[in-house]
Amino acid sequence: MKRGQRVSKSDLLIKTLGDLDELNSFLGFSLNFVQTRVAKKLVPKLQESILRLGAQLSEDQSVNPSQQNKITREDTTNLENHIDKIEEQLKPLQQFILPGGSKGAAILHLVRSVCRRAERSLVRYFEDKGTQNKEILAYINRASDLFFVLARLENKKAGGVENRWKT
Repeated sequence: MKRGQRVSKSDLLIKTLGDLDELNSFLGFSLNFVQTRVAKKLVPKLQESILRLGAQLSEDQSVNPSQQNKITREDTTNLENHIDKIEEQLKPLQQFILPGGSKGAAILHLVRSVCRRAERSLVRYFEDKGTQNKEILAYINRASDLFFVLARLENKKAGGVENRWKT
């Protein structure tokens, strides 16, 4: 989008940016409920990354080709490293779990589902635009996985309650 250009509120970019904004708002809300140090430390950093991602989508590269706001492979790798460290503290899953548990875990499960919606919007936006930004898509996908393991860690801290899906 060019600076100052008017677009419809139904434009796919506006919808995608709105989904990212909603994700960021839920992340901020989650800070009122999370109990683990790792969540309290990571959530503000993730909020900044989501803002960077939105800025990357909306900036006109012909006017501002800055690399400052870019989501990079290093950002995605950083998420993967956090996921690995958190999973070391958790029991491996043998079956699906139902979203919920402690307040912190429940809100992080909600954050995860909002993140998945933002991911679907990003895919649709890139398909419509005829381009593919694999790093943004990898980043948002790994972010939702991070929210899942953070929710599991919150439940572990709250007493280990994970409601298993009974098939």
